[in-house]
Amino acid sequence: MKRHYDDPAVATHVAYVSAHKAERFTYLESLSPAVRMAVFNDLSPALQRSILDHAPASILVPLIDHFDPDRAQIYLRQISDTKRRKHITTLLRKDLKQKVAQFTSFHTKVAHELVRFNYILLPHTTTIGEAADAIALHRAETGRAPEVLVRKDGVCIGEIDPRTLILNENTELVGQHLSAIHTLPHTATAADIAKIAMNSAIQKIIVTDAADGSVVGIVYTGEIIDLFEEKPEESLYNFAGLEENEHPFDSPYSKIQKRTKWLVINLMTAFLAAAVVIFFHDTLAAVAVLAIFMPVINGMGSNAGTQTFAVFIRGLALGEVNLKNAGPALRNEIIAISAQGILQIGIITLITAMLGHGMLVGVVAGTAVAFSMFVGIIAGSLIPLVLHRLGKDPALSSGIILTTFTDVAGLVTLFGLAYIFLL
Repeated sequence: MKRHYDDPAVATHVAYVSAHKAERFTYLESLSPAVRMAVFNDLSPALQRSILDHAPASILVPLIDHFDPDRAQIYLRQISDTKRRKHITTLLRKDLKQKVAQFTSFHTKVAHELVRFNYILLPHTTTIGEAADAIALHRAETGRAPEVLVRKDGVCIGEIDPRTLILNENTELVGQHLSAIHTLPHTATAADIAKIAMNSAIQKIIVTDAADGSVVGIVYTGEIIDLFEEKPEESLYNFAGLEENEHPFDSPYSKIQKRTKWLVINLMTAFLAAAVVIFFHDTLAAVAVLAIFMPVINGMGSNAGTQTFAVFIRGLALGEVNLKNAGPALRNEIIAISAQGILQIGIITLITAMLGHGMLVGVVAGTAVAFSMFVGIIAGSLIPLVLHRLGKDPALSSGIILTTFTDVAGLVTLFGLAYIFLL
């Protein structure tokens, strides 16, 4: 293959390493792993074998790690000493395992197989004909067509669409036909991973070493989405007060055993709302029409809270939101619910007036409904955020807590305003 140096400095490094045997390893160690890889790639085969046989592991492991799995295997096989080869291989596998484990820690159920290694990494000076040969060799050895990544100065800069190999001349360089790639370091947070995975235009992520930029592997966003979609679904069991292992055909005894605790807790919290009604029984007796609005308040507040709760549970599962950055999200919820509350007040006032109970009753009832919805979105936002911050399941018993907040707040507002304006 004709050499086209990416950078004049690479040619200078190659010349120095070739000419200064005594300082060779010290000089290589002074280079960044990416540049070291680019230099090694352009050394003579004899000099490459000498480095493979004699370079310290601290130089050799990062060097080989920068190549794709196919090329790494070729270089490992060239190490003449069997014991040394096994030692270097063990270090490479341990390093790769640690990086993969750190990247996949964003989800407790993720398997290490999420990160794929079915790729080849070619210099950007590779011709399309040479790339086709490399793909054919990989397919012959593995039975699979690889993803084709392209590097420059030891750093991955893009990928090649397979159609490029068909539509262009064999003598053209792959560096002239790059497609953009999307990379994440192996130390990426769940929020970073979710943000890029949720972009429907992105099909794959190139996972790189956070320290030296070498390629760790490839992750397909569809598989990430599948994992994230599972998490909120599982939490719905807790939200409903059910055990995750309950099934439709479980025995009545099993269902009673699993549900009774939450139903009793729900009964106790329901008495808080009942206590509000008892406290304002004189107001209710004087303005009996208020009883009509009690189920409306309970339903509207609970529904508004549940909608917000679902949005925040999904945001937590995707790593998009947490207690620290929730301010803007909560502000948007408040603005939206304020507009909806005004609409509810108008509708309820109109209906009440049409039924002959007067507009003031409608304003009081509508305001209570709007405030119940407001409390619902506040509770639906903060309850999962706080529980998540405390290390608890964000959906654990949240339905019960949410309903209690909205019911009590709505009824207190209804009877309190009625006492002030209607008596």
